[in-house]
Amino acid sequence: IYYLATMMRYLIFGLFLLFSCADSTVHYDLVEMDHTINTDSAANSRIQPYRDSLDAIMGQILVYSSAPIPRGRPDSPLGSLIADVILEEAKRETPSGQARPEFCMLNIGGLRIDMPKGDIALDRVFELMPFENELCLVHLTPEGMKAMLTYLVSIGGQPISGMTMLVKDSTATMVQINKLPLEPRGYWVATSDYLADGGDKMDFFKLNDGRVDLKLKFRDAIIRNFQALGSQNRPLTAPIDHRIIVTK
Repeated sequence: IYYLATMMRYLIFGLFLLFSCADSTVHYDLVEMDHTINTDSAANSRIQPYRDSLDAIMGQILVYSSAPIPRGRPDSPLGSLIADVILEEAKRETPSGQARPEFCMLNIGGLRIDMPKGDIALDRVFELMPFENELCLVHLTPEGMKAMLTYLVSIGGQPISGMTMLVKDSTATMVQINKLPLEPRGYWVATSDYLADGGDKMDFFKLNDGRVDLKLKFRDAIIRNFQALGSQNRPLTAPIDHRIIVTK
């Protein structure tokens, strides 16, 4: 579905270019954009079938959400849900012989909307994740792990999966990876190529000694995961846990 949706977008754009460039003579007119503007019925009649096809694709239901799933800090139902999805899909995409990711870290700013209760259609995932970010694995060094914890404390939390921590007196304590105490070693973390490049001030990702780009878009991973739930008649539910606890 997600590949078809992307292709339909490019098709409509291509048709627009085709029709707009049919006449090589360039004309310029200054037109005030208001409610008096009339639509081009000829152009609309040509584009409408493709628009209808795109609407049909984007309106396909992936899964049913049993309750609203909001964003927030230090963690949140939506942040934890998407981090779980990305970690699961990253493990699925990890090449044979490559160490699997041990936890996942994302950024809450990359999730653009809350998930409502009810049917979740394909277009809703495009609203949630409009970017072209792709999954990647980064092997953070021990210094990178320390810098990551410092960042998490300073920023007030980000979506994580496979990891928990307590923040007390502006210090990360009781840090666990997969329910085991944090060790003074490197860890493989699933994230996006944007963040791995230092996006959203995550410069700690540059303290690594290994990186694997999985060539799978975040949006496609989310769609695949939601589709699998829907095909099994399972509802979309957010984790009920607190992965980053802040105390004074």
